[in-house]
Amino acid sequence: MIDIPGVRTRIALLDIPGTDSTAPVRVFLHGLGSSSIATFPEIVAHSALRRSRSVLIDLPGFGYSSAASKVTKSALRNAAIRFSSDSDDSNEFDIES
Repeated sequence: MIDIPGVRTRIALLDIPGTDSTAPVRVFLHGLGSSSIATFPEIVAHSALRRSRSVLIDLPGFGYSSAASKVTKSALRNAAIRFSSDSDDSNEFDIES
C-alpha cells in the first residue's frame, strides 16, 4: 500500500530478480490504457534482459492498481527510482507528492 497525504491507493508491481546483481535495474511503465504486469513479462524474460532486475509497475487506475487522484508523474517517477535502488525485498514504497 502506498500512502500519499489525503489519498490511499494500491500500486501493483511485479519485481523480477535478475541473474546478475551488478546489472542495472530496469523499471517498466506502461502506456495509456495498458498494464505493465500484463504487457512486459514476455519482454523481460528475453535472454538479453534476464541479467537485470526488472520492476514492472502499473500506474494508478490501470492494470491491477487502484485509482488515485493527486498523484503527479514526478512523484511516481521518484518513487520508482527509490524502489528500484532499495536493497530490501519489500514490494511497498512511498510516494511523496
